Amino acid sequence: MLASSQTFNNHKLCSPDRVQQYIARNTSGEEILSISHDFDIPPWLLARLLLEHMVGMGKQNVSACLKDPTVLPDAPILVHLPASSTQDVLAPISIPKSRLYKDIQQCVEKDTLSSPAVELIRRVTGMEFELMLREKLQDMGIAFKSENALREAGFSKTPDVKLEVPIGVQGRVVNWIDSKASFGDHFNHKVQGKEQFQR
Repeated sequence: MLASSQTFNNHKLCSPDRVQQYIARNTSGEEILSISHDFDIPPWLLARLLLEHMVGMGKQNVSACLKDPTVLPDAPILVHLPASSTQDVLAPISIPKSRLYKDIQQCVEKDTLSSPAVELIRRVTGMEFELMLREKLQDMGIAFKSENALREAGFSKTPDVKLEVPIGVQGRVVNWIDSKASFGDHFNHKVQGKEQFQR
């Protein structure tokens, strides 16, 4: 199981140089799962990167393949490797569909951080905790507007609940609450801070 803090720094793991290292190892015959362990990257994320960058698939096709690897193209996958400073363009390498299918299956089954199954669990857990949040507020007699009510009123940014009257919690004024069923590292908090929290 992948558990280090690096696992959550996807922006570092997806740099062009790093992606070329993944492609080189995979085209030399190494399984995606093995590469993911060596680089401490979630297997499902690595499979996604390789399908995008190595096979040249668009994001929608990649998502479809990861949910159902049987939709992979029937023909062997031709990978065009970039030229290095010492070589001209290399001949394309052919990867059999059966090998890529097996690799993707393993990644989906073994990924405990970001696979479709994990995302489903995260989404259902998030919905469950949003419901619990609303029930707790109602039990405490705290008036609020739900995310759906805010959307219907035309708000573009909608927390799970916006309190009609701010409350104090541990010396801070709280105007809204957004329940998240996911981990957030410093980078993601910074991004969400700009995109959502500050607004």
